[in-house]
Formats: sequence, C-alpha cells, structure tokens
Amino acid sequence: MYTHNNRRGSTGFTLIELLVVIAIIAILAAILFPVFATARDKARQSACASNCKQLALATMSYIQDYDELCLVGSNYNWATESGSHINWFPGVGWARIIYPYVKSDAAFVCPSDPTQGRPAVSYAYNGNLPMVDNGNPAKFIPYSTAKMTAPTMTVMFFECFNNYYGQIPSKELCSQAANDHCSPAGNGRGVYNQSQSNGNPICETGYMGHLGSNIGASTSGAAGTCYDQVASGGAKKVNGPVGLHGGGSNFIMCDGHVKWLSGMMVSPGNTAATSKDPEFGPSGGTACGTEGTFTGNGDKPAATFSPI
Repeated sequence: MYTHNNRRGSTGFTLIELLVVIAIIAILAAILFPVFATARDKARQSACASNCKQLALATMSYIQDYDELCLVGSNYNWATESGSHINWFPGVGWARIIYPYVKSDAAFVCPSDPTQGRPAVSYAYNGNLPMVDNGNPAKFIPYSTAKMTAPTMTVMFFECFNNYYGQIPSKELCSQAANDHCSPAGNGRGVYNQSQSNGNPICETGYMGHLGSNIGASTSGAAGTCYDQVASGGAKKVNGPVGLHGGGSNFIMCDGHVKWLSGMMVSPGNTAATSKDPEFGPSGGTACGTEGTFTGNGDKPAATFSPI
C-alpha cells in the first residue's frame, strides 16, 4: 500500500514579510509616540494649572483676610557681607505664608518641573507686589489690590525651576543667619530665592518681552526682557526660547485666574510709572503699564509684571 509521505512546506514568515511587519510597526510608532507624548504633556500642563488654581485660591483668601493687601514674603532685607549695599529680596518666602490655606506641599510643585531631586517650589511670586517702604528702606510693605489698574492682566505667580535648594513650604524658614533658600520671587527679568550664590531659580516661561525671540541667547542682556544670560557671570535666567508647556507656561493673575501664555505675550520688568507707559518706560528696565504697549511694535501685552 502506497503511503503519501509528502510534507507540506513551512508556514513561517519569510524575511521580506518580517521586514514589512517591522516597517509597519515603526511607522505606527512614529505616528503614535508624538501623540502620546503630547497627551502626556497636556495632562501635566493641566495638573500644573490645577496646582496654580489652588495657589491662586489660597492667595486670594489670604488677601481677603488681610484687607485686600498682597503678600509681602519674609520681608528680609539686609546688607551684603561687604556692607557696601543692600540686597533686595522682595517676595521671597511667600509659600509658608499661604501654606495654611493650601495644606499640601505637592500643590507647590509642577509635575513637569525638570529639577532633579524634586524642587520645593516650582512657582515664583511677582517681586513688584511688595513695595519698598519709603519711611524705612530696609522694609517692604504690601501692595493693595485696590490700587491695581488691571488685576486681570497683572502677573501674580509664574513658573520657574532649579529651586532645589529650597525647603518644603510647610517647613520653610527664611533667615539671614541660616542663609536659607526660600520660595522664589522675581519680576520676570530673573528669579531669586534669597541666596543667589547657589541654586538660582530660572524662569520656565521662555523668553519674555517683545524682543525675546532675538535677544534670548544674548550674553549682554537688555533692559526689560527676560534674557538667557547676564554679562557678569553667565548665570542663566530663563530656560530657553519657549516655555515648559507646549511653548508657553501657566501664569496666575492678580484677580485669581490662571492663564497659559507664551512668554513673548508677557511684559517683564519693574513697575511702570504710569499705566500708559510702554515697555522699558522712561527710565528703562520697566514692564508695560497695564494700558501700555511693547516698544517697537506697538502691540499690547496679554499680561504684565507691573501692577500699575
């Protein structure tokens, strides 16, 4: 009896078929991975905005409890070791003041903050809101929200990183003797956390001001813009051309609302003399007044660090 003993050919994939499958997978990965990354970044941006909202609500509660007066910070202000001049640190140490209204250290940290070791605070306070007391230059007094011409476009908090020398808000202590690194503040032309010798915070907003796009890499700097480096020591003041969240960052305004903005839509610098002053102002280094415009292009900023 004849037995058919012919075996069927192998059913495995050929090399060409495997290469085709691998190519398809690579194409799908190239398409989907950026989508997943964008979705992840959006989720972090939303979490950051939620943190900002908590800080905004806490700060507005504090302001209501203290007769519409803004935060001052730790109010420390002392001579340098050389004794030749005064170091100004308006607004630093604000986190411990509003912590009782927040009751969560996690709310002070942005999930996208790249600082290694997890920073204590990812947000900086507008250093223009504490004002120097004319009667006592070694003291700061709070700015009244009733005097603001446009709190809806006046920056109260903005994003920063590299504040890893700080302390968690619930245990924050700021004192000259301890040379503490406190929750930071600044006027958008830089950020400080009380001790500027180590671990300087850096703006996470992208370059700010109407010249931000072409001045950002300058080592000489210019009045009124948040530039990349300063001439004296090359210390970075801003992360780069664009912000942390999709080219921008979250800002908290003085009316308590949270807004995502590109850095070049925000005017950094000192308080303007009048609400109609343009960026740089008569004396240079100032932010736009709330009714002012960017010098050069005449555009009105979406937000300004000037409360006037």
